[in-house]
Amino acid sequence: MDPIQKSDSFRNLKTQIIVSGKKIPIECPTCRFVLRDDIDVKSVQKESACTECVINFKHINLEKWEQGWRPTKKESRSKIVGVDN
Repeated sequence: MDPIQKSDSFRNLKTQIIVSGKKIPIECPTCRFVLRDDIDVKSVQKESACTECVINFKHINLEKWEQGWRPTKKESRSKIVGVDN
């Protein structure tokens, strides 16, 4: 494998956190921001979203959330960062 192919293959790897034998993504499945701490890891395990996404969206949209709804990446990031992009 030449160096260019090798670097491209590494770029496509998904980094994960392993907690008690279970793989957890290193980023929030909703906003795609990197998890900050063990509280975010636990939140992703329980809610499939980081703490910020749960605070900003679950409690406001509880019924939809429990049915599997999640905000788009753009919606969640604009709420967390406070900027409309």
